[in-house]
Amino acid sequence: MTLGVTLDDLIFDFSVYPRAMQGGGVLKAVIKQELTDFVVDEIPDWQADPAGTHLYVQVEKSDLTTQELIKQFAEHFGLMQEQIGHAGLKDRRAVTTQWLSLAGVSQAAVEAWEGSERFRCSSFARGASRIKEGQLLGNRFKILLRAPDDRGFDAGDAAAIEAALITLQQVGVPNYYGPQRFGRDRDNARRGLYLLRQGKGRSKRWLDRLCINSLQSLIFNDWVAARLQAGTLNQVIKGDIAHKHATFGKFLVDDAARENPRAVSFEISATGPMLGRKYHEAQFDARDIEDGVLATRGLTRDDFKPCLGSRREGRVLLSHVAVELAEAGIWLRFALPRGAYATSVLREFVAVECLSGCE
Repeated sequence: MTLGVTLDDLIFDFSVYPRAMQGGGVLKAVIKQELTDFVVDEIPDWQADPAGTHLYVQVEKSDLTTQELIKQFAEHFGLMQEQIGHAGLKDRRAVTTQWLSLAGVSQAAVEAWEGSERFRCSSFARGASRIKEGQLLGNRFKILLRAPDDRGFDAGDAAAIEAALITLQQVGVPNYYGPQRFGRDRDNARRGLYLLRQGKGRSKRWLDRLCINSLQSLIFNDWVAARLQAGTLNQVIKGDIAHKHATFGKFLVDDAARENPRAVSFEISATGPMLGRKYHEAQFDARDIEDGVLATRGLTRDDFKPCLGSRREGRVLLSHVAVELAEAGIWLRFALPRGAYATSVLREFVAVECLSGCE
């Protein structure tokens, strides 16, 4: 397979993407100086079943990736890593809480395990099936922004951030994939293209799938940027595949004028492509924008046929917002739906270069 784009074109750079509040001010801040500066709590989307065959374990971890956590559980209890369910990946350099599911393991066995100083099991439940990826409603975040110099932050800084967050609640957060998606060297998408070129697009290796998905994610980010620049991210246009926020359903927009009041009220949002062989393809004007994004990268839809494909909403709802000025800095609290990145919120009012370690 011959692709027009070169591998060097695919290094992720968060600074090139426009913000929802273009022209707004940004602060310089220190992120994740301490592990406890960044706290993430998973909001599960499953029903407990006391008679269930799977043990659900709520784990609080720090300085540990989800994959490293799962590996430790698998090795200790004699399980394949694929037998341990989880709803999503959580940041390494942070204090995060998430649920794992284990089959054939008793609560007493987990409680008796000393584990590691980097994680602890805090709660238990039982369920009828394995926890699947995406089986969460979202995440709650508690983040400390520290001042980079002796000047510190003042009440005006906190008020500006609060105003920005309130605006984002109204217009939505651009649903960019954050730096975590693209690897420490920001080159996962480049690796994904290499795998497609080598005919390994259907590899079952977790890292291979991650890299190919990073290439899909980069194209999606390009689409978000294109819609922001066109002023249509908060609207729907003819041919869009729209997402219903309440029901997660999707439909083709054939009359944008009729549907746009629903977009304004945040009942629906346009979705962008996670390219593959089975995703819902946009039509008409919306398709033209997607074609332009692909052409800029020298790619076509056919290049992604080894991938399954899906649609992803272009903006997400921000909720449970709170801002507090403290001696250590400014504490932010907010919640995001599943799949959304806190860095996409932070970049709206924090200088992008300050987010390089926010993963």
